[in-house]
Amino acid sequence: MYPEQWLQRFTQIVGRPEDEINLAEAALIIAADEYPDLDVARYLARLTKWRNRRARASVPKCHRAKELSR
Repeated sequence: MYPEQWLQRFTQIVGRPEDEINLAEAALIIAADEYPDLDVARYLARLTKWRNRRARASVPKCHRAKELSR
């Protein structure tokens, strides 16, 4: 994305209601201004993977077995 596109995307993100703002994406867009080669989508995917892994780890083992059997 070009700087103008990042600015437009950032404006869209922060224009949402506070509880709908994706802080990770907003922070990565700010970082992309300083690091133009930053792959925002790649880092968002990585954060999502970590979040999902953490969410699964917090589920009791007996519930994880039920989830896997679906």
